[in-house]
Amino acid sequence: MEKKNWLFVLVILLCWNIAPGQQENWTTIFNGKNLEGWTERGNFEKDIKEGVLSLTASHAFNNAWVLSEKDYRNFKLEVEFLMDDGANSGILFRYNPVLTGALNVQAYEANIDWDPDIQEPLGTLEHVARAKLIESLDKNSWNKMRIEAIGDHLKVFINDRQVCEGHNRRSMVGKIGLQVPIRQGGTIRFRNIQIMELADTEMSTPLLEEYYRASWERPLKPMFEANSFNGWHTIGEGVWKWTKEGAIHGYSGKAASYLVSDETYQNFYLSCKFRIIKEDNSGIFIRKHPDSSSVSLADAIECNIYDHNGVGHAYSTGSIVTHARAWAGMIAYDEWNTMEIFAHESHIIMYVNGRKSSEIYMPEAFNKAGNICLQAGTKVFLDNGPSDIYFKDVMIKDMDGTSFLGE
Repeated sequence: MEKKNWLFVLVILLCWNIAPGQQENWTTIFNGKNLEGWTERGNFEKDIKEGVLSLTASHAFNNAWVLSEKDYRNFKLEVEFLMDDGANSGILFRYNPVLTGALNVQAYEANIDWDPDIQEPLGTLEHVARAKLIESLDKNSWNKMRIEAIGDHLKVFINDRQVCEGHNRRSMVGKIGLQVPIRQGGTIRFRNIQIMELADTEMSTPLLEEYYRASWERPLKPMFEANSFNGWHTIGEGVWKWTKEGAIHGYSGKAASYLVSDETYQNFYLSCKFRIIKEDNSGIFIRKHPDSSSVSLADAIECNIYDHNGVGHAYSTGSIVTHARAWAGMIAYDEWNTMEIFAHESHIIMYVNGRKSSEIYMPEAFNKAGNICLQAGTKVFLDNGPSDIYFKDVMIKDMDGTSFLGE
């Protein structure tokens, strides 16, 4: 082959292997000089200087925004922000003023708030997904939020670290908004606002949880025979027994104990009821490697049942531990609560008492078949003492061998 042809092939190969980030076409949507392309809603003070937009609340509890004139559907949005301590703000997206009802019907909002001990801390997608706590953030420096909205799949990143994600379809197109702090005198500054628009994504399939619940070909089946632990074995020295009311009682003793299914499952829908007192520790581990003699986060996925310090708990009941954080206060203590777990390939979803509590795409290493483990844990943050847990109506719909077109 001639030299010039080799050079042509080399250029093509180099272009093919450019890192995805290098091919991304970002467009600046704030020019750093004025609010051309944006509209103002509400009363507030603004200042634009050296490429920075400063927004200050003129009174308490004001509802004021700077809104893009253009509507956006599928995109990646990056915004750098610097906010006064004690202020509260957010990034609105897919806002459609034609729709009626509350803001959470008209749009999505990614929250900006420095207080970690609130229901919707920094990075939370309000009413969709609660953000994980972020350590070592410098509140006195510029930080970056990235929002990805592709079809019904929404993600939020803080300084390039993903803090939450979820699937939701209440609003699919609309404006982007920068929120004026709701506390009087509070100021937030924005700069380097850029967006990359993506191709439209048609949503013609149900959400994963809707599909798994509705699948009539695979009915929910009991995981336990009445008053029997056939098909199950224990790990640890706790005590597992049946109550007179037909519930499973787990007592951990001095160390955590697990009731482990002999069967393995990869893709499934699990539903159960549980009862626990405040401070006691439990959970359901899924996809534990069948050859492992222990249960750990390195080898399994923990769907947590544990509330030890209220709203500040990093992974309270309904969380997928270390991966996705649940809303605080989702259960009633000393009463029966419901839990649903949906597992499809890397996609894991939890519901508690009928509300989606957490959602995540797990690392590929966890995309495997494994045992299901009911946990009786210990009180890690109190006296390391034993705890009790009760389960009943443990049902499963094995979805292995089926496909889900929504993925």
